[in-house]
Amino acid sequence: MYIDDAFPIKKSLIKRIKAQYPQDPAGFALKLVGELYSREFLELHKKTNTNAKIGFDLKIPIRVKELSYIRNTITEVYGALDSKTKSGAEMKISQKFNIKSKDSVAWLKKFNEFHKIDREVDKTN
Repeated sequence: MYIDDAFPIKKSLIKRIKAQYPQDPAGFALKLVGELYSREFLELHKKTNTNAKIGFDLKIPIRVKELSYIRNTITEVYGALDSKTKSGAEMKISQKFNIKSKDSVAWLKKFNEFHKIDREVDKTN
């Protein structure tokens, strides 16, 4: 379930987080993602649709538009970032999505199995 009213990101939220992290784009990114999404959402989703390098690829990617809003907000607040700072902010965004629980893994396995069956049915029609 997506929280459509979180995007575009509200100016009041940006201002509040910027006050907490005036010179820290990575901290801002971590806090922003935590404010936009619930823990349950973060457990079930990942930052992009890139395949997992380790383990199973179970999580659902967030919408590209949402990630774009997050990245653009960081750039608007801090200006153009050098590659090291930009990389640090990206790592914090990814870090926020790297949480899981036994319940979320079990749900994702069922979800992916359901969609696998659904795709196979589509192929036969």
